[in-house]
Amino acid sequence: RLVQAEALEAQDRAEEAVEVLRLVKVGSPWRADAQMQLAETLARMDQADDARAMVADAAKSTRRDILARAADFYRTAGDYAEAVALYDRLMALDTAAGAPDWRVLAARAMSRNAGGDWAGAEADLLRALELEPDQPELLNSLGYNWIDRGEKLEAGMALIQRAVAARPDLGHIVDSYGWAHFRLGRYEEAVPYLERAAALAPTEAEIIDHLGDAYWHAGRQKEARYAWTEALRLKPEETREAALKAKLERGLPAAASASLAARP
Repeated sequence: RLVQAEALEAQDRAEEAVEVLRLVKVGSPWRADAQMQLAETLARMDQADDARAMVADAAKSTRRDILARAADFYRTAGDYAEAVALYDRLMALDTAAGAPDWRVLAARAMSRNAGGDWAGAEADLLRALELEPDQPELLNSLGYNWIDRGEKLEAGMALIQRAVAARPDLGHIVDSYGWAHFRLGRYEEAVPYLERAAALAPTEAEIIDHLGDAYWHAGRQKEARYAWTEALRLKPEETREAALKAKLERGLPAAASASLAARP
């Protein structure tokens, strides 16, 4: 039934897929898998409340893979407290097994940061780097957040440089390097890195938005407006959409160009 539902979804027959998944009964060893697959299908159908109910039930499972899938669902849906609670359970399982997983720490860090707990997120990223000191995603995430928050600027730039050296083909990592230059007030230096990031990830609104900001402060206002228009066309989340519309109407204020370079 799981495979049948996947095939139905591939044919844009989501409602039929839902009915098939609902046939997997309580007591089946595949019940939790069906609930998670059902939740993901319902979420794509914009039935968020029903999807969350499925995830909450599936998360009663003791299976690690189901807990990880449910935690990731909550994080993607913006339910950060629920995500953190499940990542906590995963960390407890992994610690008891003597095998902490850097990926769980990184995912919990994202949830904590998005939920307003930067101190907890920073601690998770530092611990994850102890486990995997050369992991580009971790280097990028910690370095980007330090610089974007105006903290530990030199250390943050060094981490991002290591990430870019390891993965120069990943748009979001190249974007971090360009954005680090931007946040330090090095606008003209930021532009080529952000242009490359945009070329690597042309459908990422955040990256195109960053490029527009760099163009603006580099004195290239026409190109900035073009970039912001393109970012808006990519249908970003609501907060970014509102910010883009404001920039297209008014540009960037002079205060936004203040450099972080002089900060301790």
